[in-house]
Amino acid sequence: MTFIIHDSLRLRVAAAVVALFTTFIAHASPSVLVLDFGLDDDTLLPRVPKEVARCAALAPLVREWLQQLAVDVKSYQGNPETLARTANGYLVAHPEEAAALGRAAGADWVALGVQRKFSFLISWLRLYLIDAHTGRIVTRAEADLRGSMDDLRMTRRAAVSLADQMKTLIGQIEARRAIPNR
Repeated sequence: MTFIIHDSLRLRVAAAVVALFTTFIAHASPSVLVLDFGLDDDTLLPRVPKEVARCAALAPLVREWLQQLAVDVKSYQGNPETLARTANGYLVAHPEEAAALGRAAGADWVALGVQRKFSFLISWLRLYLIDAHTGRIVTRAEADLRGSMDDLRMTRRAAVSLADQMKTLIGQIEARRAIPNR
């Protein structure tokens, strides 16, 4: 009889812990620092002002959509020269420095984007997800950006796709981290 009572009590305690843990995870929102996109333009006429403007619009659109998805988006108010390193790909090669920017902003994650333009009508967008605590690139989201340089509708569509992927990827990684090792 005592054996059954103890097992029943253990089961109830375990169920309560799981319920509490699940509630905590569902309400905990990871914080992300979204840095500006760098432009890697391999076309015959590189860095056309309209393309530079489109590239500059990507990060604000990703930030806006992530906020609508209830992600805590942080901002970095530091040295502009440090932020300029996103434009030349330096931070992709040195994710530990991007992670330091994320920690300074109070973020758990850093999203670092690159627009690779190899044609006048098609660009590849990559948004790298960097763990601000470890300084490692964990994963990346990708999207195609097609159309003319001044087509804001297509730019917004690509940015929304990247933000949706980031939200999903962060959720999956956070969920895996929440499961204790057996």
